Amino acid sequence: MDSTVACHLHNSTFYVKDPESQETDNDSNPSIRQLHQAGFSSKNCLFFDDICRRDRTKDVEAFYTEELICTHREFTLSVRKAMSAKVELWGEYEGVELFLEIENRTAVRFILKKFGRNQDLHLSVAGKLGGIEITPNFYESKHLPHHYGQFDNASNHVVKRLEKEADDQLRAAFPEQYKKIEAGARALAEKVKIEAQQTLCQLSG
Repeated sequence: MDSTVACHLHNSTFYVKDPESQETDNDSNPSIRQLHQAGFSSKNCLFFDDICRRDRTKDVEAFYTEELICTHREFTLSVRKAMSAKVELWGEYEGVELFLEIENRTAVRFILKKFGRNQDLHLSVAGKLGGIEITPNFYESKHLPHHYGQFDNASNHVVKRLEKEADDQLRAAFPEQYKKIEAGARALAEKVKIEAQQTLCQLSG
């Protein structure tokens, strides 16, 4: 909680080599691995999830009610209020915005949101603001996304089992929403099939 930089994460906590692990700073998770290789870790940075859960991100977006999300966000807010970080990395890395958080007319921290093609510049700014030495030009020269999240067969088996359990639990907890999503997926698959057949007929004709 005393770190000068905080990483506000939005990642799928299922995808670690040992899904029973309760540690957020787990190097086998693709998102965490990137941060480690760029120079950020729990040794110099506070990691916390936007929504603390074991579910996949897409399941949270599809099934969580506003009430559930608010409960998680209230906890996240309590973490943000208690942490000492003056720089906060936030979002899903798709562009960048820099905010200055103000509380009671006092500047609390800088927030860098949504990284994109200029990720190296933004990470460099975060490192300098937080006094952390990071890997220069990481995304330009050292980023190897296909190397992240490579699990052995045993770990993959556990993850698949947990995904199946999660699907069963979501079906039981949100039956109507689950039916709607299944119906939407079937309709989309049928549409794609019909369009593919039409394209094939046009090419044949």
